[in-house]
Amino acid sequence: MRRARWVCCASSVLVVAAFMSSAPSRAQDDVLRVTQVELQITTVPRDARTCSARPDPQGDWKLVALPYVHPRDLAWLSDGTRYVFLFRARHRPIGSSATGVFVARTHPGDVCMLFDGRPVEDVRWSRSTRWNIPLLFVGPDRTGMKGGEEELMLALSSQGSAPLLSPLAVGAYRGAVRARYERGLFLAEGVPQLTAALALLLALFSLAVWWRRRAERTHLYFALGSLSWSIYLTFYYVSPYSHGLSWAWDRFFFSLANSFLMWAIAFLFLFAARFLDFRQSWLERVLLGYAALLSLSLPVSQLALAEAGSAIWSWMLFVIPPVLGVVTILNVSRFTIRVRTREAWLLTGTFWLWLLLGAHDALQGLRWIPSEDPALLPFAALFILLAFGYAILRRYVGSLVAVERSNVELAQRLDERTRELKASHARLSAIERDQALAAERQRLMREMHDGMGSALMSSLVLVEQGKLDGTAIAAVLREAIDELKLTIDSLEPIGNDLLTLLGTLRYRLGARLERAGLKLEWNVRDLPPLPWLEAAAALQVMRIVQEALTNVVKHAQASTIRVETDSDATHAIVRIVDDGRGFDVGRCLAEAHAGRGLRNMMLRAEALGGKMEFDAQAGLNRVSLRLPRDRAE
Repeated sequence: MRRARWVCCASSVLVVAAFMSSAPSRAQDDVLRVTQVELQITTVPRDARTCSARPDPQGDWKLVALPYVHPRDLAWLSDGTRYVFLFRARHRPIGSSATGVFVARTHPGDVCMLFDGRPVEDVRWSRSTRWNIPLLFVGPDRTGMKGGEEELMLALSSQGSAPLLSPLAVGAYRGAVRARYERGLFLAEGVPQLTAALALLLALFSLAVWWRRRAERTHLYFALGSLSWSIYLTFYYVSPYSHGLSWAWDRFFFSLANSFLMWAIAFLFLFAARFLDFRQSWLERVLLGYAALLSLSLPVSQLALAEAGSAIWSWMLFVIPPVLGVVTILNVSRFTIRVRTREAWLLTGTFWLWLLLGAHDALQGLRWIPSEDPALLPFAALFILLAFGYAILRRYVGSLVAVERSNVELAQRLDERTRELKASHARLSAIERDQALAAERQRLMREMHDGMGSALMSSLVLVEQGKLDGTAIAAVLREAIDELKLTIDSLEPIGNDLLTLLGTLRYRLGARLERAGLKLEWNVRDLPPLPWLEAAAALQVMRIVQEALTNVVKHAQASTIRVETDSDATHAIVRIVDDGRGFDVGRCLAEAHAGRGLRNMMLRAEALGGKMEFDAQAGLNRVSLRLPRDRAE
């Protein structure tokens, strides 16, 4: 923030120093300031060059003072005749070097200087002058010429409006006269070019910021205001007339550029209103409406009235905009007094500076105050853009400081919440472990009670009744042991891998199948992992496969049994195939006792989100378990 403040102060000091350096130095004794000349008004054909004008030998010369401003109420200046104003002065050259004549300001039309009757044009402009650009005329080399007075005559074409001529600075061309011209040219043309470039850069930057954050129109208004400033300032260093176009087009360009000044006022007020958080809807509509009126009406009227001029045109350009500017600044000042923030005081001060310097240039344009000083509005533009840029930078830095402060507070809160969450997580983990142990204990008790416990109890009743022999008792005990092993195996971690689960089942039941005279073929392929295959689900899968194998052993009268695996996009498939006698699936499901095993398998599969498929025929029986790869919780 301090660095930005120093940059603004340094820029202001440099601008003021450059402006002060443009003032003529009293210590330059080799420069003659001409403040009185003789004037004669003559005429030339409309297509003739201004340098062709010659004084009338019978005409009278009138002594006038410089700066000279011709009265504006002479109607004969607009009668269609091309008048040329001849200003004559005599001086005694110092030394033998060429004479240089510096003219701070003249307006309007073509300008030509005659040294002892020999015409010389400005060193820079080949066709005409610009209203704000200083002129420098260089006389012939006086080497070998005798001393004496030299006659200087400046010819100025009227172009349908009253002329203006500032005092002349006469001296050696390679001395102080040329230095004055270079300083004046920089202030009149160089400063507007630099300011226009700065305004364009700020406009592009603000437009890029708005493009990323379109909901915030503050940067858009600042971009449009800076862009309007940049276009307006081209009027200070670009002239269609000096590039060969007609005088009407020059006035058209002048009106169009000044309409952009009104757009700059409107958009910068919109920016200030949004930036300082206050609204004046009626004033915003007035400013935008008048800017649109100037943009549409003035260029057309200047093409139509280029030769005749118009009082309405002068009022619209030089009277109404300052009035709107005063109203605008008063509204901003009233809000500034209420809020008393640094940004508000800064923007209000630059608005007042803008108004004062703009009023100075407007009075010069109306020729109410003759002055040879350069136009001051480009300097106001420089101060305004720097002040507005500083305000945006300060708001941006303030936002960064606020964000940093918020980040520190958030970090502290985050540390506190992290410690609290760690403590809560530790408590929840302990609770979850206790709950998991209790749930697993209950599951094991339920499985043992419903499965192995129920089988043992029913077998015990039959033994007590003497209905089971030793072989049957052994078979019952083997089934109970198998059930116990399956329950224990379901607790082993398998990593959601169905093949590992089937491998465990093969290890447990392989010997039993061989004792039953069955040849076991193992034809499995890789299967995708099943994220939901935990202990409880694994036990259900093992019981389904066990039930299918048990049915083959008891009822199929098969010689070979084959276990296959397969998969598609949505399911993993386990298939048990045997070569025994077939069975009628519908009849088995219809009979209560015969279909209990199949129905249990189907219910278990449905509980897992899958389904059972039966394909029974003599010599080839298939029992398929389709398990989903992803299952809802």
